Amino acid sequence: MTVEDAEENTRNCRDAGFWRRFAALFIDYNIVLICLFPVFLVLGFVAPDSVVVQPPYGLFSTSTVLDSEISKEKNADGSVTAIEIRHVEKTYLGRWTYLYREEIRSNAGEDKIITQLVDRQTRLDIKRAELGDYDLVLLLIYVTLAECSRLQASLGKLALGLKVVDDRGERPSLLRSIGRNAGKAISLFTVFIGFMMAGWTARKQALHDKIASCYVVRA
Repeated sequence: MTVEDAEENTRNCRDAGFWRRFAALFIDYNIVLICLFPVFLVLGFVAPDSVVVQPPYGLFSTSTVLDSEISKEKNADGSVTAIEIRHVEKTYLGRWTYLYREEIRSNAGEDKIITQLVDRQTRLDIKRAELGDYDLVLLLIYVTLAECSRLQASLGKLALGLKVVDDRGERPSLLRSIGRNAGKAISLFTVFIGFMMAGWTARKQALHDKIASCYVVRA
């Protein structure tokens, strides 16, 4: 294929817009959660002290506030921040119960909540593996491998009729796919503006697409 043929090939593709791509990502993220949660479920039975068995989105859970303490903190600008520290007991799937310390800082109508898992007896901070520690990493690995595969798309993109192509309109190489998805970190640092660029750039490219010279098109 000549350079001219490649350019013509990419121009003839229908570019995918921001919302269609967002919907595909939402599907992919939930696929990762559905595949990852059973691993935590098994570990919850065989090694319960190593993980937090929390279903995606906190489904099938109950919460009980055990105690609460409120104090006030004066800021340098003269404003006052109300601080509430409470211990909340959360039970998932009616079986696994954990204790959390929640610190809620309220100032000028805005609330900031810091949640920490604590030991039920000593109430000291503890750390256990949680679903949120691995979901995004696995999502990036899965999407990277799927988009350089023969399908050129993850399951979410397939469901929305999308695929990823390089600047020649062909399947991206593994290295290009790695570069494209690693470039998403830069889009995060731009307060998601890098992702939103897919809504207004000429070829509907997000920042990471431009970095890797790739396009998300309708299959």
